[in-house]
Amino acid sequence: MECCTLSLPTELIVRILSFLSHDDLDACTFACNELADIIEGTSSLSYILELGVTGLQDCGARDVTYPELLDILRTREHAWSTLNWRATWKIPVIEAYMFWELCGSAFFGTRLTGGPAPSHGVGFNTIDFYDLQEPTAVEPMQISFEKTFLNFGVDPGQNLVILLEFSETGSSPVWLLHVRAFSTGLRHPKADVETIRVPVAHEQWSSPNGFPGNTDIQIIGSILLFAQRRGPGCSGSISIINWKKGARIFTTYPVLGSWACSLLSETEILIAWRTSFVKQTTLEYYELVSESKKKWRSTSFELPFRDAERMWKPNYCYGQASFTFTEDSIIQPETYPFIHQPTPRIVAFRFYHDSFTPPNTARKIDMFLMVDNLRRFKTFGDTVPWDIWGPESTRIFSEVLPKMWQRVIRGFRAILPGSATILDFNEGLWGEGDEGVVTESSTISLDPEGKFRVTSGLPYKQMRLSYPSDCRTPMLGDTIICAAEDLNERGRLKALRVLRF
Repeated sequence: MECCTLSLPTELIVRILSFLSHDDLDACTFACNELADIIEGTSSLSYILELGVTGLQDCGARDVTYPELLDILRTREHAWSTLNWRATWKIPVIEAYMFWELCGSAFFGTRLTGGPAPSHGVGFNTIDFYDLQEPTAVEPMQISFEKTFLNFGVDPGQNLVILLEFSETGSSPVWLLHVRAFSTGLRHPKADVETIRVPVAHEQWSSPNGFPGNTDIQIIGSILLFAQRRGPGCSGSISIINWKKGARIFTTYPVLGSWACSLLSETEILIAWRTSFVKQTTLEYYELVSESKKKWRSTSFELPFRDAERMWKPNYCYGQASFTFTEDSIIQPETYPFIHQPTPRIVAFRFYHDSFTPPNTARKIDMFLMVDNLRRFKTFGDTVPWDIWGPESTRIFSEVLPKMWQRVIRGFRAILPGSATILDFNEGLWGEGDEGVVTESSTISLDPEGKFRVTSGLPYKQMRLSYPSDCRTPMLGDTIICAAEDLNERGRLKALRVLRF
């Protein structure tokens, strides 16, 4: 196709094109061969185009040349698509952890205290954390508390830890959310109140049933999400709280059945639910209109999944954790300041697939829907962001999964490093109870061209992704994957494998 703009000087054309988005530049490469040659031959324009392909954004400040940036981007994408780790090391865990989280370059874990059952006072009174930046830093740092807690949420970027306690001292049982500074274990300096009280949602909920698996704590900025329910299929509530003010902004009570929730941002919540009478999953998206008036706007979507038992938290990303405590933060960022990747939106649905299973045997699979930005999610009914029923994904479910049915598919977790996607399949044999024992993992990577690559028999039981960064969007510095390399007979973490690019 002939371009009238080519009568202009090339420098002027490059200047004009530099104001276009990567989508517009991509359209230009298809519209005109001469423009495509100019874009390909200009490192600054190729950089903009490559950012769009990889799902990254430019942060502005830098003293790195465009050819260097292009080399970094392309090397990174190749590393992700080939799962070529730059470094890997093992971190032994002193005792098996009941809960563990990966935030930036910090690993946080808790161990059980008390008896083997919730009725025996099970909980934790210490949190261990590891600096994962150096392979030599294998000894955990530890913070202790004066009493036993049931669950926790942590934001190292704000030096914040939320500790959950169950209380029956008053006329009716309540949850107590203690707002502490992680560096001291004392009340957070930015919190107006030390303890936030949340009523128990179910009238028959008592301390033997108040075990941590029925609660969830998520933190973004000044917003705290606290979800509670008595058990699978039971009623419960989701509370949105401003932890700095100690004020509840929003409370909703999902219908009886399977439901899960995820805090997407300081103003956005996503809830998935399904009743036993409806054969579809409903997604409800809530957006905060006015915090002072506690006003929210909601939108609903219907999904054709049989069940929506749970939803993983989005991959929120924090800063480098060097454990230098300051008044506001326990992190010291040491990252590339010029490129960052938007936080991916990951929505997970659990459903049951028994086409390949023997009689009386249930195989659980976690189905993931990747949503990379909210605008695409809002048009979900018309445009599916990631075609889970496309040719390649159909091949996964028709060719890959049936080969694994000798073991129980414990589920799979998805992470989105740029344009590559890793699906980590956890396999295991049935143990005592429904949870089973994870034995190994198989990983499916989706390269930038949209092709799947399957690697079976990986020794990792779980994989979690984090980016070292000084903000809530991951930077193009070293990316850390924390893999559970060893679990005990109850499925609790015993050893970590740290993978870095």
